[in-house]
Amino acid sequence: MTHRLRAIAIGRTLFLALPALTSYAAAQTLTTLYTFTGGGDGAGPGTVAIDPAGVLYGTTGTAGAAGYGTAFALTPPVSSGGPWTGSFYSFPGGEEATPSGGSLAIADAGTLLFGAGAYIDSGNQGTVYVLSPPESPDGSWAERILYEFTGAPGDGHSPNSVIAATGHTGVPVLYGTTLFGGGGSLGFGTVFSLVPPSTPGDWTETVLYRFQGPPNDGSEPTANVLLSRGGVFYGTTSAGGTNNSGTVYSLKAPSSAGGTWTETVLYNFPQAFSGCGAGPLIQAGARGVLYGVASSCGHGHDNQGWVYSLTPPASPGGEWTPELLHQFTGGSTDGENPNSLVEYNGVLYGTTGVPNDGQVGTGYGTIFSLTPPGSPGGSWTETVLYFFTDGSDGGKPTGIVAGPGGVLYGATSTGGSGFGTVFSFTP
Repeated sequence: MTHRLRAIAIGRTLFLALPALTSYAAAQTLTTLYTFTGGGDGAGPGTVAIDPAGVLYGTTGTAGAAGYGTAFALTPPVSSGGPWTGSFYSFPGGEEATPSGGSLAIADAGTLLFGAGAYIDSGNQGTVYVLSPPESPDGSWAERILYEFTGAPGDGHSPNSVIAATGHTGVPVLYGTTLFGGGGSLGFGTVFSLVPPSTPGDWTETVLYRFQGPPNDGSEPTANVLLSRGGVFYGTTSAGGTNNSGTVYSLKAPSSAGGTWTETVLYNFPQAFSGCGAGPLIQAGARGVLYGVASSCGHGHDNQGWVYSLTPPASPGGEWTPELLHQFTGGSTDGENPNSLVEYNGVLYGTTGVPNDGQVGTGYGTIFSLTPPGSPGGSWTETVLYFFTDGSDGGKPTGIVAGPGGVLYGATSTGGSGFGTVFSFTP
């Protein structure tokens, strides 16, 4: 069969709208590790994170003792087939953090967890906090607010999440993005760092970059930054750029202390991305190819979400090469609104979440894989590995991470007893 490729022009680059190559795997077993009750354990979990011991950490957006959400740790069983053990912390609200929904950043083998909190009132435009899980099952969690965003001119507000990188002192340095702020009445968002004090005291926030908005720069970074192997940060914005449809950017540290960080727009999303949400990036392969997802653009768009790649130039200063790996079709045979991506042994895995029209019964999300072509220039093949039912398996997954042996772990925001689940899945 001959397929016609639809080319979408983006300046001097093209996205080739490839024919949808989708296969369907035989039924595979998904294991529900924990079912939330909507009480003290929380409801509506976000993306989970995994530490070297296989412990899963995450946050919920609602419920808990005070109704402001929870943080949780799920410890694997001692013997195969045993139950996972849960430990929970209820955010108190008030001037304290309320989790934003992004994954927690793990440091010191799970003894420290860093996260970002949504703003609660006009005097608190978001927070970055640290949690210390209990060392014993009957112990208590400890929380400390590291920084409160003010929304003042120059400062960001509405942080998404943070990542932890080991600084020159061996103590984690935090990096993150804010959706808004950085300048003007609203601002286009920022990239910031938080450095711990040399002696007990307050952490120091530095705005590394303030987005300038369209037409030459991105705005509203909804996903966190990715720290590459070479020490360069990469990220996405959901708006701004040449087409006001979002960008992929890089951010390089100055060559000397106190210098200016250098931001470069690597890619402007095409007009077809207008209204989409650009998700987080991953980097894989010897060449350091970037892979990402973008969600559906809503009614009236022939777009239920994308998985794309950006290949670095062969020589410094060249253009990055974009490629559309898969365009989701929605309906009963494919997912829509992809929200996460991981790589294992050269294969990409991800989840699709909330149906575009939001109606019950139109689907509750999927787990999918994308297998690279056997020869250069071929098409990637998507395989739907699992369809969620919103029953005991959960519904509307919020993302996945890869654990030892390629086992996938994730959470769903609904299903179970109605308040979401944490699951494992082995492709």
